[in-house]
Amino acid sequence: MPGKTIRKLIAAAACAVLSSVHVLPLQAEDLPVSVAFTDPGKLDGEEDDTFRTLFMWRNDKACLRLKVRAEEDTDLRIRTEFDDGTLQGAVYVLEPVSASLGMGTPDAFPHVDVPDRMVETQELHLRAGEDTWVVVEVCTGEDTPAGSHEAAVHLESDSGSSSSSFQVSVCRMLMPEERMSLDLWQYPWSSYYYYDALQGKEPFGEEHLSVLRKEMELYRSLGGRTVTVSIIDEPWSHQTYYDTPSLITWNRDDNGYIWFDFTYFDRWVELCEACGVDGRIESFSILPFANVLYIHLPDGSTERLTPEPGSYQWNSVWTLFLQKYTEHLKEKGWLERTYMFIDERNEQDMRLAAELIRSCVDENGNVLKLACALNKLPDDPGLLEMMDYVSFSVAALPEAGDPFYDTVHRLQENGTEVTAYNCSTVYPNAFAVSEPEESLWTMAYIRSLGLDGYLRWALNAWTADPLHSFDFRNFEAGDTYLIYPDERDSTDPVPARSYRLCMIEEGMRRAAKYDWLLENAAHPSIRRFLEQESAVQRVSSGEWNAWGMVAGTDRDRQLLIAEVRRMDNVLNKASYLQDLVSAFQALIGK
Repeated sequence: MPGKTIRKLIAAAACAVLSSVHVLPLQAEDLPVSVAFTDPGKLDGEEDDTFRTLFMWRNDKACLRLKVRAEEDTDLRIRTEFDDGTLQGAVYVLEPVSASLGMGTPDAFPHVDVPDRMVETQELHLRAGEDTWVVVEVCTGEDTPAGSHEAAVHLESDSGSSSSSFQVSVCRMLMPEERMSLDLWQYPWSSYYYYDALQGKEPFGEEHLSVLRKEMELYRSLGGRTVTVSIIDEPWSHQTYYDTPSLITWNRDDNGYIWFDFTYFDRWVELCEACGVDGRIESFSILPFANVLYIHLPDGSTERLTPEPGSYQWNSVWTLFLQKYTEHLKEKGWLERTYMFIDERNEQDMRLAAELIRSCVDENGNVLKLACALNKLPDDPGLLEMMDYVSFSVAALPEAGDPFYDTVHRLQENGTEVTAYNCSTVYPNAFAVSEPEESLWTMAYIRSLGLDGYLRWALNAWTADPLHSFDFRNFEAGDTYLIYPDERDSTDPVPARSYRLCMIEEGMRRAAKYDWLLENAAHPSIRRFLEQESAVQRVSSGEWNAWGMVAGTDRDRQLLIAEVRRMDNVLNKASYLQDLVSAFQALIGK
């Protein structure tokens, strides 16, 4: 049979499968409650029943978002129901957090409440006339049967009940374990300063480590493997609300000699290792933002040094540190995965630092690795060649096809990991008031460029009142954290995800599926289809206005939305084609 005819039959079969997906109507009794399925990629909560169907693989995870409103104050019990025991669901209420629509002086700007903090629940407390946002997270298992499954969100009170049905359409493919890397910078001191129960206790003592363990277990469940360590006091010149002391204390003894205490460093890295966070140890940094070193003296005072990079004093003090740091890392067995990380510094200083680090080689040729985050493409072409890990700002990346990517792919072939990041003043993003689908676009764009993963600060650089307000003078609302702490007076705190982080997860899962299909296409036509649709159109880096960094034009915003929809459709069609062809090949014994 000619190849064109085969492709037509496959496409027709896929359309038949897609068209067979249906959803049951809302079934309600006496409950004075309305439930609307909404576009999960939009902040505005516009009702859209096309999002009542989840397209999933086996061993997968996906989210529905609902807006619930009651005519009167109502307390409800809520649960999910499935027609198959291999499907599981969890219900989260999205607690609102106040976000300023501007940056610099939060009190000077208007605020909006953003439903973002995901709190797992079995009960809803509704106020008359107010919207309550709910996320239903559905998980398939390895043994979940392929096909269409009926499901429902069930609400009940003492006076009545209602059920809102939805559909879970499952493909035979197993969600791949291999995904793009996720590098979210951690601030382990935040919890120490935040929780009442830790005040007066030893930093990185048993109680503090117990709190940190839950945060890092959550990070590991997302795929996070990197460890953030501060090797000097305030490497970012106190740009966070809470202090960031060094995990390695720099001391000067009575004879004037500098020595280093690695106690907190060891406890933190060992904890991360125990949680499975055993990838890169990222050290910040030989080039701190304010170029200040603090050395603790025997009488309790602090000496402040500001050595100019490349100067005799700078070379001397950093050579001493690098030697002692390397020795300690070798003793602990961590040297091979430890990087000196240089964050958005000028190229001249970066080269000086790189050359100094490369010169500190022990008798066996061991040396620290190098990493950098760059908010612009370097003029010095040799600088990238000195790095073992590089992350570029999304805003700095050129269009796909630019010769720059020849350099990137050469670096990757030589073992250098290359990722992309976004942060303050960049669009698209994961700010509180960013459209959630901006993260879906970002992950798809990173994948389309052939990069290895995603970096973002920060996991947990909390503000003064992180459960209720994003407000912080330095950055856009939501820029500084993607997970939430528990209540301040909690004695057994449990961290919570943000909905923004949930969308980053979803984007990474989609990218992993796309890559797997390219690698394992059951028919050449599937691979060609994916390759033809692979490029993700670039949107502009936005513009700055009184509300912060937003889409430069409505055209950019609409383009981003269209690209997310297009890539979603491409992935779903390719998944069904793969399913059908694989089933057909199994049937005929090929």
